[in-house]
Amino acid sequence: LAHFTCRDYTIEEIENNMMDHFYFGVHNILALRGDPPDGKPDHFKPAPNRHTHAWQLVEQIHQMNNGKYIIRENFDKPVVVQSTVGKPVAGNPAALRDGTRTQFCVGVAAHPEHEPLDETVGFLKAKVDQGAKFAITQMIFSADPYIKFVAACRKAGISIPIIPGLRILTQASTAERMVSKFGVKVPATLIEKLKSASSPEAAKQTGFDFSFNLCKDLL
Repeated sequence: LAHFTCRDYTIEEIENNMMDHFYFGVHNILALRGDPPDGKPDHFKPAPNRHTHAWQLVEQIHQMNNGKYIIRENFDKPVVVQSTVGKPVAGNPAALRDGTRTQFCVGVAAHPEHEPLDETVGFLKAKVDQGAKFAITQMIFSADPYIKFVAACRKAGISIPIIPGLRILTQASTAERMVSKFGVKVPATLIEKLKSASSPEAAKQTGFDFSFNLCKDLL
């Protein structure tokens, strides 16, 4: 599964990268917007000719699955294909050319702890509408947000698999960084247990035990 972020690539570079993946047999793509550069706000705007949202990357890959490619000099006569959201996937002009049909299975990110809930469900639905086949959530350390999120997604007509994103925490410093940098909600009790562990081995066991119990709750 290739972890592919689009924020730093032009749409032409994305297409080139996707063709490389396809011809080398990497057909499963986790399509992500990507985090802003360090020091930049989350609403950081990419340079021109780049996607702003992950659903645009999903749409571009889905178009390739349908054999539709960005118009480039000296290629076939363009066939006009309007995107489902009323603007072309390749920017301006609103045209794509015929090419090889790819066979990508596209996964996307989901964010159960984002608020309001209906907004984060809407973000996922936009990606599903463009062709996403499964979702992996941002790392979670409680089953409750996942349960509520999946229920809301099913109510909204989202039927793709939604896989909980899990990570075994074995160091308090890692947990604290996840809270500060990514806004992940890590239970304070877990952080304190990691800090007070008598040895690195004991801290690892603390993380394993917590994750094991979380998996049981999720199942």
